[in-house]
Amino acid sequence: MGSVEVSARRQPAEKQPRASHVPALSPVQQRSQPKKVHGRHGRSCAVADLTGRGCDAGRSRAETEAADRDVAEDQQAGLFRDDLAAGAAPDRLSRPLPSRGDYEVVNIAINRYYIVNLTSILMISTDDLTFFQVVSSATSLAEAARRLNVTPPAVTQRLRAIEDRIGVRLIERTSRGLSLTDEGELVASEGASIIAAIEDLSERLASRTSKVRGHLRVAAPYGFGRRYIAPIVQEFVRKHPAVSVTLELSDGPIRQMCESWDVVVHIGSLPESDRLVTTLAPNERVLCASPNYLQHSLPILQPEDLVQHRCLALRENNEDVTLWRFTHSRHGRTTVRVRPCMSSNDGEIVRDWALAGLGVMVRSEWDVADDLAAGRLQSVLPAWSSPSADVVALLHARQGRSRRTNGFLQTLRERLNSPPWRR
Repeated sequence: MGSVEVSARRQPAEKQPRASHVPALSPVQQRSQPKKVHGRHGRSCAVADLTGRGCDAGRSRAETEAADRDVAEDQQAGLFRDDLAAGAAPDRLSRPLPSRGDYEVVNIAINRYYIVNLTSILMISTDDLTFFQVVSSATSLAEAARRLNVTPPAVTQRLRAIEDRIGVRLIERTSRGLSLTDEGELVASEGASIIAAIEDLSERLASRTSKVRGHLRVAAPYGFGRRYIAPIVQEFVRKHPAVSVTLELSDGPIRQMCESWDVVVHIGSLPESDRLVTTLAPNERVLCASPNYLQHSLPILQPEDLVQHRCLALRENNEDVTLWRFTHSRHGRTTVRVRPCMSSNDGEIVRDWALAGLGVMVRSEWDVADDLAAGRLQSVLPAWSSPSADVVALLHARQGRSRRTNGFLQTLRERLNSPPWRR
């Protein structure tokens, strides 16, 4: 906005002819007329053009100073408007708000600023929010890529695209992993609420029909999830094609007990949780080894004999895998501290070691039932039992649980109520 000058040259007084009618000016003509700046004493002068003409004079020094202040404030309003047009936030300007001046222009600029930035916020789609929920809960972009079933460069590229669109950085990479910025924390928390609200709306609309739809999120252990949960998910989707499913397998699904998972399938001891727990199937733990190992090793007549044997340990659920517990109907309970010669967080690997004759292990009934029946493994100390590890499902409260979650839970019960490993 160009600066304006006020001329102090006196204009000769002229008599204005009396007219019976003064025609109204059109909007174009009104814009072409010089603006008026009013002093504090009621006098006025026209805002002059660049030639400095067209202003009345004869004012006192106080009136002149007041008029100068008025013009300066007009200029300040213009500068304020220019800052807004350049993208500066109204609350972060280098100059104070104008006390008077072209308020209409300033208000339009302010509204434009907030509309533009609101548009930037709305440029984040629900897919972007869902993507960011996964990334923000992961320890690294590589882990997020595994969860999303994409490559790490694809995760990096999409995250950068989202940050470019909204104009702020959401995640910082540190030596300890990923760290959310303040804006990242905001997007993660508010994004979760937005996703939940949209899903709730979808669920309420779906409840008015007989169709089960929406996205179901299930977490389960590696081996059990691969062998039993995955086929049940496949059956459920075939029955309800409008449902999409994410099945996450890990060595510790209990760690997935965040609000984003609908069903968490777990085997073993449970930490304290506010989730509802329902038993899906009974499951015992069995001390066993291959016939070849038992044939070439010292006999195992009581639990204490295990300290003389090669023990294979499965590390899961943050349990103390070196402390093996047993119960006898007459001798009561006892514990044995073993020294595992081999250990892994993958149950299938531990079972393969046992089948290869590398030691004795404690393993879930669901995993070794077929091997025991076929004679590839033999039960050790059958009179002593290990603590059971039932298959359970952790769920949200009944109130507000989606139809797809209830439907999937019902399918789980139907398929696991009569355990396949005991048929």
